[in-house]
Parts: sequence; structure tokens; C-alpha cells
Amino acid sequence: AAMLFVLAACALSGGSAPPARGVGATALSRLHSSAVFDRRALFRAASSVSSAAFAASLLAGSVARAPALAAVVAPVKNEEDLREAVVLIARVMEATEQEERLINSGKYKDLQRKSVKNAATMMLENYALQRNLVRAAIFVPGENVAEASRLSQEATEALNQIVGYFPAELSVGELERPQKEFVLRALSATRANLASFLALLPTPAVKTALAQVRSENELNAADYQKIFGEPMLNAPPPRS
Repeated sequence: AAMLFVLAACALSGGSAPPARGVGATALSRLHSSAVFDRRALFRAASSVSSAAFAASLLAGSVARAPALAAVVAPVKNEEDLREAVVLIARVMEATEQEERLINSGKYKDLQRKSVKNAATMMLENYALQRNLVRAAIFVPGENVAEASRLSQEATEALNQIVGYFPAELSVGELERPQKEFVLRALSATRANLASFLALLPTPAVKTALAQVRSENELNAADYQKIFGEPMLNAPPPRS
């Protein structure tokens, strides 16, 4: 039997929903009352609630906290949610490329990106990567859900490894060769896994979102040129 992995987007912003009723209500109540819960607890609760009504946001494989499962509702597919999620996932992919170029060239203007750990943290938090993978995963066909779970876990784990790898803040120019190779592999792995994840989503929606990213990049580059009188440093390369 295929591994059970139920995707949903309930309570991602801490919203409320009707209370769970029926056989699974007690199990879910116990789950909510704990400060933290693990994946095994989630699946125990899922066994007593219909899969269509159970929300699990552990795409990145990390331990979640109770507020992340504030309500249990059937996932509602919203095309606007998908577009927004894909745009932000694509921005993370761009950010991995930008960080690679910074590491290889040593050039930067954004001092936040000088720190490798800060750069990886920004990708995870500023773009809410795990949250947006959850939002997008609702649109993955059922037969590809397990693959989507694996890809999302590996994408976020690679960035988390960068954050946890270094004992102290290291700037781009201070990386030793093994550290540089480690970071470059992790960035490449994140980007590849996210690209494969997007390939599981409806093609028209992904194309629309990526077209928006290209348009925004062109406008940003034009504005930068107008204001500073020079091309944007380390700008995303044009996409076809």
C-alpha cells in the first residue's frame, strides 16, 4: 500500500475553523493539547479522521508545534494560492542561483547575503518555503503525493543543513574549499528538488506564475538602472 501522506493548507495563518467532530475528535483534541507533536502522532490521529479532512503540514519533515494544526478542515483548492506559492518557490530557486554566483565571484552589495547562514535562513523564512510548499502541494495529483513530500523535505533539509553546518557566521570570502563545496551542493540540491516539485503541479498555473516572476525581474532591473545609472549587480538571468 502507498504511504499515507495527506496534504492540506488549514490554519496556515492561524485562522479558525469548525471544531472536529466524530470518531477522531478525541484524538485530535489530545494532539492540540500538547506543546509539540511528531509525525507518528499525526498519522495516529489521521487514522481516526477521514483523510479528506485531516491537515498535515510536515512537508519539510521537521517537528511541528500545536498552533500549526489549529483546525482540521477539508483542503480547498484556490488558484490564487497556487500562483502566489509558485511565485515564492521560484524566488527561492533564484536565490540559490544568486548565492552560488556570490560564492563563486565573491562580489556582493547586499550585506545580509554576505553571510552564508543568513542567506539560507532568508530563503527558508522570508519566502516561507515550507508554508508555500504546503499550499502548492494541495494541487499535486494523488499518485504523486509521496514524491511531492520527498522533494519538499529534501529541498528544505538542504537549506537547513547550511544553517546548521557552520558553528559561527562565515562570510562568502571566508569559506574554505570543503565548506564552499558543501554549500554549493546544498544550494544545487534545493533548486533541483524545487524544480522537480513544480513539475508535479498543473502546468498552466506554473507558467503563469513564472511569467509573473520574469515580468517583475524586468521591472526591477529597469528601475535599478534608472535610479543608480548602472545594471543591477547579481541580477537573476533572463528566462525564456
